[in-house]
Parts: sequence; structure tokens; C-alpha cells
Amino acid sequence: MLSMRKIDRIRSLYYDEGMTMTDVARRMNCSANTVSKYVKATDWSPKPRKARYDYNNKIIPYEDDMKLLLQKERNGHYKQRITGTRMFELLKELHPDFPCSYYLTKKHFLKVRREFYSLNKQYVPLVHNPAKAQVDFADFYYLHKGEKVQGHLLVIAFPYSNAVYCQAYKGKSGESMLQGLKDIFAHIGGVPYEIAFDNDATIVNVKRTGIDVVKTPTDLFLRFKAHYKFRSYFCNSYRSNEKASVEVGIKTVRMQMLSPMPEITGFEEFNKNLLIACDKALHRRRKGYFKTMVNDLFDTDKKNLLPLPEIDFDVASFKKRICNEMGCISIAGKHHYYLSPRFCRKIVQIKTTHDKLHFHDEFFNPICELPRLFNPNSAACYNWGEYLKLLSVKTNALEHCAILNEFPEVLRDFLLDADKKVKKNYLRIMHEIYVKDGFESAVKFANIMAEECVTEYERLKTLYSQTINA
Repeated sequence: MLSMRKIDRIRSLYYDEGMTMTDVARRMNCSANTVSKYVKATDWSPKPRKARYDYNNKIIPYEDDMKLLLQKERNGHYKQRITGTRMFELLKELHPDFPCSYYLTKKHFLKVRREFYSLNKQYVPLVHNPAKAQVDFADFYYLHKGEKVQGHLLVIAFPYSNAVYCQAYKGKSGESMLQGLKDIFAHIGGVPYEIAFDNDATIVNVKRTGIDVVKTPTDLFLRFKAHYKFRSYFCNSYRSNEKASVEVGIKTVRMQMLSPMPEITGFEEFNKNLLIACDKALHRRRKGYFKTMVNDLFDTDKKNLLPLPEIDFDVASFKKRICNEMGCISIAGKHHYYLSPRFCRKIVQIKTTHDKLHFHDEFFNPICELPRLFNPNSAACYNWGEYLKLLSVKTNALEHCAILNEFPEVLRDFLLDADKKVKKNYLRIMHEIYVKDGFESAVKFANIMAEECVTEYERLKTLYSQTINA
């Protein structure tokens, strides 16, 4: 078929300029029959263009066999997919009188396979209500003292406005997730009325009994949910499409706020800066809506948020443990906290927050606070001040004790070269200073005395008294 521009020229030469069909054909370089066809045509309504080739009906009866073979292929490895050639061979084996050619079989098989797999790539337009949210944890990497370290990122996304907020933590735990949500709620001034969560083991225990799946939230999560009065929903396993907004939000945060790898010295200050960066990121157009700003939609989100509770929620869990002979508590069998030898075989109560462990005796009198361990490579944390008194009695153990790593080089070398009596004097005065002023003050004073080579206990005690009075 000629283009409409050429057809219009043919009709113009014939009707407007009075040329004969033969002259028009000679001028437009086409046949007289073509000119006659377009000159005499009366219906010029646009019509859809039909497919150039249609499949032969003789291949249609074998379409069910193709789908059955594709169904078996779906459970196989992706490198062992059925090709058009293999399908032609299989159909010839199944049907000795198979009437179709290789070309027809291959062409129809490509069409059937495309339709068969297309259902996995078809989507339905969704509508999200304001003040609904999705939450997920993700990994990221940061620099700490020049070393690459893995951290964990809590991200909350609001699908209605595409607003995203995040908080970073050293480790992944239920306390970290809930503390992050608490800080974000306080920052935006409200609580989403419904939140979708992933099946994270830190907040929900998933058990599969045959076909049934039983999801049991942790006690701390249920307390947090009751305190803030939101509804929760746990997505199905391996269905990331159910929380697509937060998945996209994670990707956005990684590319825009965590690239290149940030240098983190303290997570508290870094998380404050993250919230400020998330506020600034709201000043953008919403994807798919050219004249709609995210911050305007997020204002609608915030108007529908639940109010914050009047009483603050303490994100912490409590447990009891018994210390071993070294005054050590083991958590999860891989993290060891050395509290004090005086608690040997005694019950200790532990208050666990997102970054610290607070240890108390059985009457809940405070013992000490130690940083929470997440990295399996740093499997032990020591409250060394409590061990100074024991070391002053067992001075021979000092040479093989890891407390030497906490001493400056001068003090360490001095104690290793000193005799038993001098070691006892130093450890004794260090314990007394620790009780009054803490472990760092004890080490600092002992290091000064080691530089001056003071060895007598009474002299050490006198000098410390003069230091305090000065």
C-alpha cells in the first residue's frame, strides 16, 4: 500500500489538475491499475493493520503438549530450558505422524512460551492509603578506623507518598529495629496505623508444619505494637513484591545517602544526620506524577498518622543468666561478657538494648554496662576493673591475662619486669582507684608511677592522695 501522502498526490493530479490516469501513472512512477484503484476508492476510514503471517491451524492441537512440557521445565534448572529445536524433536517422539514443519513448530513454541511465562511479569495497578508503611532491614558497608565493616540499615517507606526514612545500626536485632522505629516515629511526629514487616527472625518466629505456616511475634514486638497502637502484617516468605516500596527505598538510600561508603565513628550522630538527609530527599517529584511533590503527599501521610503515646517506651528486653567460675556470661554461645569474679555462680539479670547490655544482680542493683557484641570475631568484652583485686592476689596470672592489652606500653613493660611484690602493690592501688574514679583513672595513675619507678604501696597511696587534693 502506498503512503497517504502519495495517494493524496495521485488524487490531486487526477481531480485538481485534470490529468489522465496514464499520465498520472507515468508522473508518479506506478501502474495505471494502482492509480485507478485510488482514484475510484470511496471509503477512506482508517483500518487496523492485520498480522502479516498467521499460524497454521494444524499446530494448535499440539499446544497442550507444549504447555505440559513447559510445566515440567519450570521445576528444572534455568540452564536446561527447552529450545525450539528440542521441542520439535520431543513432539515428533510423542506423535510419530506429527505434520508440522520445524519452522512452524519453533515459531509457535516461542509464542506459547512467551505467554506461559508472562504471568510472572504481569502486574496490577495498586492504590495505597495514606499513613500505611512498610519496614525492612538491609545490609550496608561503612568504614570504621579505615576498615570496611558490615552494618545493618532499618528502612521504613510510605507507599502513598514514596517517602523513606532510615536508621543505621552496628548489628541486627529486635531491639535495633524497634529503637529505629521509635526514633523515626518521634521525628515525623506520629505512628502509621498499619505496618507491613518482613519475616525477620528478630521479631517473629516462623514455623512450618506441613502446608501450614505459624508466625509467632516476640514478646517485645507485641509490647511495642500495643504501646504505639498500630496494626501489623507479616508478608509471605519470598514475596518481596508485597513490600516493593521499601525494597525500592532501600536501593535509593544505598545509592543516594550511603555512596560512597560513609566513615562512621558514632552511630548516634550518624543517625541524626540520616534523618536530616531523609527530610531533604522529600523535596522531589513523585515518580510517574510530573507535577506532584513527595513532600506534599507526605503531608497527607502525616495528617493521618496516629498520635504518639504520652509515656515513652523503653526498648529493652530482660533475661537472667548464671555466671561461670570466671564471672562470665555467655549470650547465644558465642558472645562472652566478663563482669566480675565476685559473681561466680550467681544469678545476674541482663537488660538488653540496641547497643548496650546493662548487668544487675538478682535484686536489680547495677553491676556494669558493656557494649553489645554483634561481630563473631570480637567474641568477648571485659569489665577489667572488677578483676584487679583478684589479680593482686593471683599475680602470676597477670603475665597471661588479656588485661595487659588495656595498659600503655610503659606500664605493661614495667609490670612484666617487676617482681611479685611490686605487681601486687600496683594492682592493689589500681583496684582502690577503680572503685573511686574508674578503670581509666587507675590505669593513667599507674602509668605515671611506672614512669617514675615508684614501687612501695604506701608511697603510691600517698602520691594518689596528693593528686586528689591538688
